[in-house]
Amino acid sequence: MAAPTTKPQTAKHSILNPEKPKFGFGLEQVWPIDDGSSKAPSKHSVDIIAIPGLGATSEYTWKCRDPDNPDKKIDWLRDSNMLPGILPKARICIFKYDSQWFGVGAVDQRLDSVADKLLHTLEKFRGADNKTPIVFVAHCLGGIVLEQLLLTAQGQQHRFPSIFPRVAGCVFLGTPFRGTASQAKAMALARMAELAGMGLQSSLLKILERESPTLLELCDKFIALADDAKIRLFCFWELRQSDVASIFVKDPWFKKLDMFKQMELMVEPGSAKPSGARGTYLDSDHFQLNKYPGPKDDNFKSVSGELKDIAKQAPNILNSRRKLARKARVDDRVHGALINYFEEGFFDVRRTMKGSYEGSQSPESSWVVTGSVFQQWKEAEGPQLLWIHGEAGTGQRAIALSIRDDLSKPGEQRPIFASFFCDENDEFRRSFRGMLKILIRQIIDADPDMAEPLVPHVKIKTSNESAKENYDLDALDKIHVLWDALQAMGRTAPGGYIHLMVYGIEQLAPEPLRNLLQYMQDTLTHGGDAVETSPIKWILLSRSGHPEIKKSLGGHGHEIYLNDKANTKSVEDDLRAHISRRVKELGLTPSLGYFVKGYISSHAGGNRIYVDLAIQEIRNSQAERSLQQAEMRLLLGSFPYGLTNMFEHIRKRILSPTTEGIEYTREILRCLILQKRAPTMRELAIMADLPHQDRNNLRALKNYIIRCGAFVVLRGKDGDLNDDHMKVEWIDRLAQEHLEKCAKDELAMDSVEMQHGLIALRCLEYVYFHTEKYGAASSADQTSLDVDDMDSTGEAGDEQEKENEDLSDPSNEVSNFSQLPFATEDNDATPSIHFDVGSPDEEDAQMFDERDPLTYPMKCWLEHAKSARGAPINVIEEIDLSHEFWQVQSSLRQIWWDRIEWMGHFDHQDGVTALHVAAIAEVPELVEYLLQEGGKQGGCPDIHVEDSWGLQPLHVACYIGNYEIVQALLGAGADVNYVSTNDDDDGLWRDCPLHLAAGEGHVHILECLLDRGAEINMESERDGSVL
Repeated sequence: MAAPTTKPQTAKHSILNPEKPKFGFGLEQVWPIDDGSSKAPSKHSVDIIAIPGLGATSEYTWKCRDPDNPDKKIDWLRDSNMLPGILPKARICIFKYDSQWFGVGAVDQRLDSVADKLLHTLEKFRGADNKTPIVFVAHCLGGIVLEQLLLTAQGQQHRFPSIFPRVAGCVFLGTPFRGTASQAKAMALARMAELAGMGLQSSLLKILERESPTLLELCDKFIALADDAKIRLFCFWELRQSDVASIFVKDPWFKKLDMFKQMELMVEPGSAKPSGARGTYLDSDHFQLNKYPGPKDDNFKSVSGELKDIAKQAPNILNSRRKLARKARVDDRVHGALINYFEEGFFDVRRTMKGSYEGSQSPESSWVVTGSVFQQWKEAEGPQLLWIHGEAGTGQRAIALSIRDDLSKPGEQRPIFASFFCDENDEFRRSFRGMLKILIRQIIDADPDMAEPLVPHVKIKTSNESAKENYDLDALDKIHVLWDALQAMGRTAPGGYIHLMVYGIEQLAPEPLRNLLQYMQDTLTHGGDAVETSPIKWILLSRSGHPEIKKSLGGHGHEIYLNDKANTKSVEDDLRAHISRRVKELGLTPSLGYFVKGYISSHAGGNRIYVDLAIQEIRNSQAERSLQQAEMRLLLGSFPYGLTNMFEHIRKRILSPTTEGIEYTREILRCLILQKRAPTMRELAIMADLPHQDRNNLRALKNYIIRCGAFVVLRGKDGDLNDDHMKVEWIDRLAQEHLEKCAKDELAMDSVEMQHGLIALRCLEYVYFHTEKYGAASSADQTSLDVDDMDSTGEAGDEQEKENEDLSDPSNEVSNFSQLPFATEDNDATPSIHFDVGSPDEEDAQMFDERDPLTYPMKCWLEHAKSARGAPINVIEEIDLSHEFWQVQSSLRQIWWDRIEWMGHFDHQDGVTALHVAAIAEVPELVEYLLQEGGKQGGCPDIHVEDSWGLQPLHVACYIGNYEIVQALLGAGADVNYVSTNDDDDGLWRDCPLHLAAGEGHVHILECLLDRGAEINMESERDGSVL
């Protein structure tokens, strides 16, 4: 090793002093210097914590006399040309504690008490949510203190959450891990000083005995801890012997004693470098290991270089440790169960996460992501909210997709990005709970280790091998649990932050919207500086006209108001680019395209919804043949100026009493207004009761959609209908709002509940048909029919779905249906006396398999039945309970139930009765109807039947918490204390109804059960007594 550039110096001070040294206590920040003039950055990338040795003071420990100026001292931790120059973004602190054992004011300190003091001081100094990496540098006994500190911090992370998880490395300067022979001399001196009243035999001094059992045990534990946690260790030791006597005393009498005459190595290499640690020597004695005369000193270069290297690698070190720690708690089975759980109920997870349009993003909205406001939000430490809002037609959807593409670009250490697209027509996409579930699902999918905060809420349910059967995740259904877990994930995010975007928050239902705004307000205004350190950065997009949103979000972060005059040019430029791109898709001649662009531009009034309506009207007109220039002029001439007038024009055209197929058009529009989620064409055919001969004829179905005008579009991958996944959607939700407001009489929407009832019965008819016709085959071969084998849409598998991702903009709406070839009808289509599916085209028949169930009617008939409550005629009473579907132990009902397992709270639930279905779906009217009809025959037999989980209908009603259904079942004679006695299955829930209600916290159900005679002292095999 190279020799130092200056001669090693010997310390000149003595700790035997008539005045007590000034030790002080606590952490002293020495860099950056908070004097108002420091150029050091306000944001620090690492905390360097220096711990001195035994009996040392901050006045001398880290300082060295300047060889060029004896009156000046060089402090390598504080001086800007020393360590701060090497690590300018570091925050450097010195721990000060009183360990004086010799001289006036000697104290007796214990190792654990010193370590605890430093832990409490450091935790308070950093703050519980601090994610900044920590690197320790310790001299001599300070390293022993550091060992104890980290062992305590690891075992008490709940008390010191910002310390152990953030320790990246430790640098030791002459730490005697195995003790030191010099301790014997120090103890002798301490005994003599104690007799003279000038010192004492300190506990800290005693433990430094060579080969001390205490030190050896401490070292073994520490090295094992550092190895498990991947803490980087580096040890330096002295090459030169030290003059021990000159350090301790000045009195020549002491120096005459033989034991103080000789020079020696205070800490030998075998003691200074434990097994498994890296290290090297410094050309120095023990007391100069922590003192350097300048930035060119080789010893300083070695020590500062190691500190710099650890600081540079700190993010990777901490990330690797998190992954290892979390993997031990989040195994693949738990992770898979969580992913499945958070997807339950969503018809189309991909569109919920990415919006209706997917794929490559057009450049037109890039002005937002390249603008100063977005960049400030993205880079700043400050407010974590970016609120983008404006009137309808200002391109918010395109902006959202542009932001999504920018924040989800792959890259090392990039923050995780997750998004949620609200939809007021979808029960789960207008829910705050649904929003949190999908955001969390994306986070743990991007990094499975991030699921750690969810693990405490996962309960083992059975001992079966199936992951889905093994976990009870219902505790995660609580909003506050989800929100707290989300915040916890943010605090440990590998990229430092999590970026979350929610599009269309005004489409949330009223109560969920209030919840979101309240949680956001609490987060944004809590604790003053909490905003500055929040680990989650939000982007919320909304349309204008919602004062409650403006009141809650305005002034709490960054804001982009799209209709602000400052943004006028950007919005207008985007609109022109949008018009050019949409017109180009029409494939017109240059002259005709030029004319169309000009006409639409002059009539759109700056609104891109108008542009999309006009383009869609043209494309619909081109479905049969290309329009000539005169015909195009005639068509365009019918388009009025402005969005409202355009809506009115289209409405009057398609709903004219003389329009072909007007009744079917009305029925389709009624069904789309009341949809539970966007249906496919064949699903819509069931909902709207279109002619049987057309229900599997895609050419005919597309014609029905065209007759609805530009209000309705098909969205999917451009020119590809082969997988029958195209969704029938509103071109914009304003189209639906217009029809609901202005066409209520034309659509006969005076009884919404009655319409829901009609849709429910039509869908149920399909359920009967499909389970009767294809049920026998499907029960034997589930490979193509099980919902578990489909993706979250209930349709295609993941690979097929990925092939249909490119839906990123309105150009991917398939409207020029004539481009797709179709052959003649297939006369071999099998008719059915229950449900005639018609005769599909030969080409159509290759696009879908009739044996695959249509997801919408299978899943949504009960939802529409629930929405029919209040209709003049009770739709439930129209159900024929004599049908095989409703019989006890019906195979048809079980086939149907297996395919909609998402509705159930009990996975792979067999043996469900009609009452089980009604209770789980929470349809009190159906429960009453089943009980009433059963009573006519001497009692409803379903009430005492248990399913494959050992649960009767009362059990599931108590578990879900529906008071009305519980009352009805108890009134009909359900056993309030029933526990399964089936000995054939170890996986049964052997709980009484009281246990299930208590486990879910349904207090009102508990009161009801106790009033009906429930035995409070009954015990469960899983949970013991209810109390």
